[in-house]
Amino acid sequence: MPFMHSESKKIHQISLQLFDQPGLEEFLGYEKRHKEIIDRFGRYPHRNAILGRISSNEEQKFLTEPGSSFL
Repeated sequence: MPFMHSESKKIHQISLQLFDQPGLEEFLGYEKRHKEIIDRFGRYPHRNAILGRISSNEEQKFLTEPGSSFL
């Protein structure tokens, strides 16, 4: 799981391979969703406030969209 929660694009390339195994299809789906966020923003926007980062307008809009959270 640390790979999936990294903010490194390079790590997500490895993570895709790690989760692309029989029986891990559900986790692969989650990894793909995580990677899409990293590819789009280069970071996880929902971490911005706690890390003292300023959110861009695009990140703020994203955080209001359905499916932006994994809850």
